[in-house]
Amino acid sequence: MGRPKKAGKTKPSKRPVEEPERSAPVENVEVVTQESETMPETQQAEREGEQQVNELENEEKKKGRGPGIGVKPGHGIHLEIHDNRIVTPQAAHELTAIFKRSITGPWIRFSEYPASALQTVIARFKKSGFTCSLPEEELNVHLKEHIKRNFSQWMYGFRNRVFSEHATLAERLNNPPTEIPAHIWRDMVNKWSDPNWKSTSDKNKANREKSEITATGGSVPMANFRLDQIKKTGKEPDPIETFKKFHVKKANGEFTTPKAQTIHAELKNKEAEKLTQGEEVNQFAIYGEVVGKQSRKRVLGMGYGVSGVDVFGPTSGQGCNKRCEEDRRQEKVKNDEMISMLKEELVQVKNGIPQIVEDTLKRLGVTLVESSMAGD
Repeated sequence: MGRPKKAGKTKPSKRPVEEPERSAPVENVEVVTQESETMPETQQAEREGEQQVNELENEEKKKGRGPGIGVKPGHGIHLEIHDNRIVTPQAAHELTAIFKRSITGPWIRFSEYPASALQTVIARFKKSGFTCSLPEEELNVHLKEHIKRNFSQWMYGFRNRVFSEHATLAERLNNPPTEIPAHIWRDMVNKWSDPNWKSTSDKNKANREKSEITATGGSVPMANFRLDQIKKTGKEPDPIETFKKFHVKKANGEFTTPKAQTIHAELKNKEAEKLTQGEEVNQFAIYGEVVGKQSRKRVLGMGYGVSGVDVFGPTSGQGCNKRCEEDRRQEKVKNDEMISMLKEELVQVKNGIPQIVEDTLKRLGVTLVESSMAGD
């Protein structure tokens, strides 16, 4: 006869205890976007989504995902930003991971992404332990721009992962990525299956394929290269040589496109022309003459994140850009040092003239008569 079962004990439910509603943690972060107004019918969905995000965080802690207990992903890592790009790989990876774990609605375009969701991602990233010397407001802008710039790429990754493996709509609906809740994924698939969205997507793809200039690396590698050169030499790298570096194939040394080869040839010809004419050579000015300054969001051949204002100044007739100003400052320092050295040499020459005269007269057989003897 077996032991009698003890009364009063029941198997605990695996369902998570429902937490009281709470707003997303923002850590005094204020990021304002054009999509900052949230429709009333979506507010409840956002609160539920935030609760899902918190549950995912708790589940990750139980599984022991990531670094050791108490060690944050960004511990001991300084976040660097150059040319408006996050160039610290660990920070970019962590921000991507946080975004993917924080999807709480069927937003397939950044224009649909609520400001509250953006603030949540930024606030969670700030808790990851990275250090940064930028003011908080400026850091918020860079984090927002990083999310905005990569949003379509992240969405493409989700879609392509499932759509490439499953051909029918039913299969795609029933096989969501692990990061996205099933009910949200179904709404996303329905949006992607809409004929209007597919038409726009096909047009964008055709435009990309018509691109006359293709770089061998993305904007982040370009920004990393420029930052490394600044650390090594103290100044921005030559834009003409930088253009060549990122538009020549490593395998065969050929330019990626005929257009890229033509642009580089024009840059070198313009540089040689100014040298032969004895004019001052400013590679950034030459780059602006050949490539053009018309785009305010990007400069052709320098990657996204580098604007025309950063390189060429506000307008062609107003002031000077930061690189030009830095070149002038360094030139002034060199000139001041040269002037100081010449003055010292002049003083030394003046002090040595009497001795030089006396030595010369002695060689000629002339003896100087002391003033006291002359008086006698």
